[in-house]
Amino acid sequence: MDNKVELSIVIPIYKVEKYLERCIQSIINQMDRYLEIILVDDGSPDRCPFICDEYANKYDNIEVIHKKNGGLADAVKAGTLIASGKHIAYVDSDDWLEDGWYSTIKSIIKKYPDIDTIMYGFQRVTNDVVEKTEVYSSLKEGYYDKSSIEKVKVTYMRPGGIGPTRWNKIYSKEIALKCIKYYDKNISIGEDMVFSAIATDSMENTYIIKKNFVNYYINDGSMTQHFNEKYITSFESLFLSLKKYFVEAPVLYYMNYINMRTMVNAVGKSDLNNKSQYLKTIFNNEEIHDRLKKVDKKNLDLSNRILLYMMLKNHTKFLLVISYIYRKLK
Repeated sequence: MDNKVELSIVIPIYKVEKYLERCIQSIINQMDRYLEIILVDDGSPDRCPFICDEYANKYDNIEVIHKKNGGLADAVKAGTLIASGKHIAYVDSDDWLEDGWYSTIKSIIKKYPDIDTIMYGFQRVTNDVVEKTEVYSSLKEGYYDKSSIEKVKVTYMRPGGIGPTRWNKIYSKEIALKCIKYYDKNISIGEDMVFSAIATDSMENTYIIKKNFVNYYINDGSMTQHFNEKYITSFESLFLSLKKYFVEAPVLYYMNYINMRTMVNAVGKSDLNNKSQYLKTIFNNEEIHDRLKKVDKKNLDLSNRILLYMMLKNHTKFLLVISYIYRKLK
């Protein structure tokens, strides 16, 4: 593709033959010649490589990478490195986009050609049931320039603010390339936090769209839906990658706390025999304990202060009870 490409979409692909065509078609239905689609086949053992090649042979603005399986972070990095567009979007291969997404994004980029990020909403789809989701409730829709961008940045990973997801945002190519410098292919869970955290810190302007354009499909086979032993090793790699960028910034330890909270919830949903003891082993780890001690409590609401206290005191049974109640209420 040449330099006339305004937007590249990177789609990392692995074992999603059941959903892949739905994802790609939702983009093709609204694309023009200024849109580039990059399909990254991460060594998928099913029909995905064949489906990718079929689309690439049919459309000039679809590129395919076939690579050895290296994990999600590695696939995202591979697609980003060959993107031709001045801006880059990411779509998970089991998700799909609503009509009107591209025309809305294109109009914003036309008005603000040097925009750093564009953020839009998503809705969860579980067992084909759409759950309406309110996004960016603490922010106003519209453009934020250098003088007002801090209003957006301070909401990162806070209720009603910017979430840690990579797939409901547009990034300038410059910012995207900066983010993937800190990618570690050992991060199998939560890799998009590296992307979103560094992009949020780097952006000097953004545009907030409150419309839900992404259908976020809850796949029973998704790694983020079930607990496995990779959680703790992946979160360790995630922390070390973020530390290279943020060094000792308070947000580093806040993000680590959020990941520990996520792990507690995942253990609570799991079929582990002794969940409490498993968590005790983790929170007894000296490094993990020291990181939790560095969380700035002033920026936590009461419920999160209580959860942090329980982690530090290793009250794992109470943590599991609270996690259970939270899931039921949700």
